[in-house]
Amino acid sequence: MKIWMTLAALFVLAAPVPAQQWTLADFKELYRVEGSWEMKKSDLRIEETWVKKNDTLLESTAYEYDKEGRKGLQETVQLALSGNQILYIPVARNQNGGAPVIFKLVSNLKGRYVFENREHDFPQQIIYHFRNNNHIDASINGKTPRGFRQIDFPYQRVKTGS
Repeated sequence: MKIWMTLAALFVLAAPVPAQQWTLADFKELYRVEGSWEMKKSDLRIEETWVKKNDTLLESTAYEYDKEGRKGLQETVQLALSGNQILYIPVARNQNGGAPVIFKLVSNLKGRYVFENREHDFPQQIIYHFRNNNHIDASINGKTPRGFRQIDFPYQRVKTGS
């Protein structure tokens, strides 16, 4: 009897965990990303602007400015509710042959959204952490041939005309 209970317990523990089921209410929490954001690091400045296209789609365009102020497209991103999944879909300049890469939301805890694609070369995770209405700590991370790597993007909301 004990053997059967032990085997049953092991079977339950070994069963695959179903993917997180996200709803429109969960997606609506991401509406707070709408607007313009800016990150400054040494000689680099990035501006990212998010627009709500409809109830289940947010889109952004990010531009990079060098120290001379020259502007270049860095990436475009779609945040989408598709079925019961929330997807983060970037198309980055000079990466992946211009093809979109799909990351799925795997957790949302206290305004910290973690998107993953374990099959992607780098990054495998994209994180947006809303510290408050005017500050997002974004980061990308994952394994590389040289080990684990993380790049941080601290964004401040850009104030527009009053």
